[in-house]
Amino acid sequence: AELNLSETASIRTKKCSWYFRLQSDETEESLIEGQVAASLGLSVDLVQRLSIALANSQPDADANIPEWRKWFFRWLMANPDLLEKAFRKQNLTELFGNSAYNACDSEQGKADLVLPVLRTLTRLWMKGRPLRDLELAFGTDTAKLNFCENARRFAIRIVPDISYLFGLPALLRERSRSRRDDQIVTPPVVAQLGQCTRIGLNSLEQAALNQVLGSAEVSRRQIHRRYAQIKPRLELGSKNETWDGVVARIQRAIIHHTP
Repeated sequence: AELNLSETASIRTKKCSWYFRLQSDETEESLIEGQVAASLGLSVDLVQRLSIALANSQPDADANIPEWRKWFFRWLMANPDLLEKAFRKQNLTELFGNSAYNACDSEQGKADLVLPVLRTLTRLWMKGRPLRDLELAFGTDTAKLNFCENARRFAIRIVPDISYLFGLPALLRERSRSRRDDQIVTPPVVAQLGQCTRIGLNSLEQAALNQVLGSAEVSRRQIHRRYAQIKPRLELGSKNETWDGVVARIQRAIIHHTP
C-alpha cells in the first residue's frame, strides 16, 4: 500500500524535527566547548577531544584527586599531538632544553620525552614534597642542586598549564549546567581538581583545609604538615559528600586537635 500525501508529510516532519534537534544539541555542546577554550586561551580541538573522552571514559564518580591526575596523564599519553596545545611550547623548551626538545622529530617523540617527567613531577608537587625532591626526580645531580632551578621552573611555568587543563572538567560542567538550567552539582573532587593542582594538594580534605586556613597565607608545604597533624582526628567522609561537608569535617578535626 502506498502512503498518502498526509502520511508522507508527517514522516518528513518527524525526520526534520529529529535532524534539527540533533543539530541543536551539537551546536550547544560546540558553543560551550568554544566558550571554555576561549576563556582559558586553549585550543578548541583540545577542549572538544577532552570533552569526548570525559563522556566516554572519565574516572568513576567516587574517584579521588590522584585517580583523576593519573587519568589525565593517560589521556595525554594517548593523544601526543595535543602536547603543544596543552602546554606552551616555550615552557617545555625552557624546562627540557631547546636542543633536546627539538631533537625529537615526531609528536610521539616529544610526548615520550616530556610526559613521563611531568607526570612524576606533578605527583611529587601534589604530594607536598620539597622542591629538592622534584629537582632530583628531574635528574639533576645532587652536587648541582643549587637553587633547584628546574623544579622552580616547573612550579612557575608548567604547573599553571596543568592546572588549567585539570580544571576543564569542572568548567565544562558549570558552563553546561548554567546554559541548561541544570541543578546537578559538580562533584567536589572535580570542582577542586584544578586548584589542588595549582596549589599542590593531593586530596579534597587538604583543599578544604586550605580554605579554612585561607586568611593565614600558608604555603603548600605548611598545608601538608598541618593536614598530617589533624588527620588522626579527621572523620571519614560519607558517600556523595558535599564540599560543605568536607569543610565541616576539617573544622571539627581542627577543634579536636587544638590543645
